[in-house]
Amino acid sequence: MRRSSRITLLLGVVLAAVAFVGILVIQRPASEPATTPAVSITSPTVFAAVDIPLGTRITKEMLRQSETNNAERAANAYQSTSLVIGKVIRRAVVKDTQLTTADFVSTGQISDSLDVPAGLRAMAVQVDQVSGVGTIIKAGDYVDVVVGITGDKMPVYTNDQNRSGSVTDEGDFLNNTTVKVLIEGVQVLGTLLPPAAAGAQAPAESGTAFNGQSELVIIAVTPQQAEIIKFAQMDATITLILRSPLDFVDANGKALAPILTPTTGIVLKSLIDRYGVLTPQVVQGILPKL
Repeated sequence: MRRSSRITLLLGVVLAAVAFVGILVIQRPASEPATTPAVSITSPTVFAAVDIPLGTRITKEMLRQSETNNAERAANAYQSTSLVIGKVIRRAVVKDTQLTTADFVSTGQISDSLDVPAGLRAMAVQVDQVSGVGTIIKAGDYVDVVVGITGDKMPVYTNDQNRSGSVTDEGDFLNNTTVKVLIEGVQVLGTLLPPAAAGAQAPAESGTAFNGQSELVIIAVTPQQAEIIKFAQMDATITLILRSPLDFVDANGKALAPILTPTTGIVLKSLIDRYGVLTPQVVQGILPKL
């Protein structure tokens, strides 16, 4: 065979091989694109398993946790029940509602409406940092109301048969101050702080500084309790004392009417007779002769 014929034949074989490979490449299915890890579209979310009243300290039995589509999940919802247990709820939450950080924060501002319990009335009491536990009282808390009366608002009477009626002469050394816990276990429906104080306190919820600020506390009371408070607002002073939320629930977290604690009330004679407060003694000085 001639040399030129062999070259032609070899070239034909090479071209045929290239064509065959080309056909295989064309017929081969396109490779699948590289896959990226799927982005989760759900997140663990904490829900109320039961209706949770205002002021309730959260227990495990009140909660459930489930995966929730991120599009339906609140941005500030809790992801674990462990982050919620033991907290006090600051607004009523209904069953199957997502629990958020806002449910546990008292902003120091009141919405357009208050959820007043049936049979009770909402009443405002103004306190300061001394009479209002440092103005840290929040919605959902329970407080007792202490009333104090003094000065010419409280006349003093004597059992001395040689005297009658009111004794007001300062020379009698009588004290006309009286103090008594008159109302126990009323719930706070909301609080109102001055705008500057509310704005500074609400985000961090880290307490308050001793700056003399005042606070308006909205409490749920009966009509009779409202009369007592109104009298004290007009002719006396009011102090609110903060109660433990555990006084108002049983071991299972169910609402419980607190046991009232009878008190005697306090006047100066009570302090002297029962608590050993010493009375002032008259000291007679001897003046030198001139």
